[in-house]
Amino acid sequence: MSRYPATPSPQSRPAGPNALRRCGSGRKFKHCCGSSAGAKRPPQPAIFPPAPGAPAPNPTALPLSEAGRLSGALTRIQREHAAPPPRAEPRRAGTDPAAASLLTRARELREAGDLQAALDSLQKLVADAPDSAVVHHEHGLALLAAGRHAEAAVAFRRAVVLQPDRAAAQFNLALALDRLGDESAALAAYERAAAMAPGRTGAHTRVAELSTSLGKRAAAIAAFQRAANAAPRTRPGRISAAKALLVEGRLAEAEQSLRQTLARYPGDPGALICLGNALALSGRLDAAAAAYHQAIARNPGAAAAWLSLFQARKLTEADRPLVGKLVDAVELRHLPDSDRMLLHFAAGKAFDDLGELVQAMHHFNAANEIRGRFSTFDPPATEALVSRLIARFTGAAIERDRQFGTADGTPIFILGMPRSGTTLVEQIISSHPRVTAGDELGFWIEQGPVWQQTDTGNLDAAEANRLAQGYQAVLREVSPDSDRVTDKNPFNYVCAGLIHTVFPNAPIIHCRRHPIDTCLSIYTNYFANKMPFASRREDLVFYFRQYRRLTDHWRSVIPAGQWLDLDYEELVGARETLTRRLIAFCGLEWNDACLHPENNRRSVRTASFWQARQPVYTTSVQRWRRYEPWLGALRELEA
Repeated sequence: MSRYPATPSPQSRPAGPNALRRCGSGRKFKHCCGSSAGAKRPPQPAIFPPAPGAPAPNPTALPLSEAGRLSGALTRIQREHAAPPPRAEPRRAGTDPAAASLLTRARELREAGDLQAALDSLQKLVADAPDSAVVHHEHGLALLAAGRHAEAAVAFRRAVVLQPDRAAAQFNLALALDRLGDESAALAAYERAAAMAPGRTGAHTRVAELSTSLGKRAAAIAAFQRAANAAPRTRPGRISAAKALLVEGRLAEAEQSLRQTLARYPGDPGALICLGNALALSGRLDAAAAAYHQAIARNPGAAAAWLSLFQARKLTEADRPLVGKLVDAVELRHLPDSDRMLLHFAAGKAFDDLGELVQAMHHFNAANEIRGRFSTFDPPATEALVSRLIARFTGAAIERDRQFGTADGTPIFILGMPRSGTTLVEQIISSHPRVTAGDELGFWIEQGPVWQQTDTGNLDAAEANRLAQGYQAVLREVSPDSDRVTDKNPFNYVCAGLIHTVFPNAPIIHCRRHPIDTCLSIYTNYFANKMPFASRREDLVFYFRQYRRLTDHWRSVIPAGQWLDLDYEELVGARETLTRRLIAFCGLEWNDACLHPENNRRSVRTASFWQARQPVYTTSVQRWRRYEPWLGALRELEA
């Protein structure tokens, strides 16, 4: 019998407020994971995702098992990555011999996996010893293992307040915040833990990963190097050194380092996934797939490997046995929600490839139910932000401020909604010998929020010069000697007015795609950076309308010679005509290589990394019609 429903509900969300949680708490969602009390996350920034990033395969993404799998492996993670757990405190904190014995027993129960019994004991201990950091810390560990991350964060915070110098408590607080999806708070806690215990690799590694997802490339490289230096002869240290090389783009050196690590630690899943990512970035997709296969063979729950493997190619009927193993992996017990989400996205992609859309939508809905818990979308704030930007960057204001801009024409901006064809456009343009692909640069995402706060702020010469020099330094880091460098961060569309005033000679290419195809593709793809609007159809519709409202404004105030609307459907349908127009718009002479972007060997770090290696195709046009029964609110975008 099929384990899937005969027909999926197009608008249903898998778990409502009264559903019991899979976290093991036994409580209803509204009283546990969905509670508004305790450690509720604040809404995410209205337009910008918290991090400009790229979907798997992410060369800096540690397999989630290494970031701290919250089951029986938790104790091992803390021994390997954090400071030793706090010892029992003196009698003044309430830890008399009987309480100390009970605490020891609770720890044994947790390590044995009997979480409910451990929690029962610890709740009594917390009541009897409210000033004991060690009790609160142990309570947090049990809650963390049970998947009750918000409550765990509260417990760890209490432990930190009582003993601020405990690196283990700081590390585990960061881990709980990480699992809640509060990346900024988690990063700060990991940084404190790393400062307290500089010889431990785990906190450094996670600082590096979060810095990468926040677009802080230099900080990420430095943190990976600190992790490597802290334990240079260990497996985590060696992998961290390789990841630093990957972020720097030194792919051959990273591959060599990883192969040396695997010679010392044969079959290590973390090293294999990292090797697969290095190979995928190099365009060697078959070799990458082999590495992912090996990682899965060693760890069937290796979610990052499953997702990367299935993104690396289109599946066929011959892959049925492999898909069956993936479905089994989805149902493994004790998987963190973040891993289960990746597995659902992988399964959705697999069944989409096989044409089994009922099963595909089942998994996409399940993946988005989990993803939606990690961030909160704020529609009123989004609408208000767009209004402020329109009020601030009027045609008169742009004309006034353009005088402070630089004549430098190095950058080529490619922007629009995610999944609108930005990767293809960058692949085409960077096939030109005078152009280097910069991928998704984080500069304007970091600078933009300053200009979101007011509708009256003026740009002066000093500020324009600061922005120009800062961005030019980023471009030189990408390529010191290239004539032109692309920046295809799609969310740069929010800052298009500011970008144009600072770089008035830079071409801005606005990628457009059918609204439903765009939003459906966002809904059915995993992104390493969190997009608060991505997980509910209604939020996608609202966000898309605000995006269109803002880009309509930019089109009206930025000169036509610097703004080009490029429709994905026209580009793939009349490829040579549109490609020639695109290259001319960038001020480049024609080069035939631009007609064969599949031959471009640059590294591709987005969800389109497999498609970027294929000849231009039209099969993604009107993909949404295959999913008409499940569109729900997305139908509103059809007109």
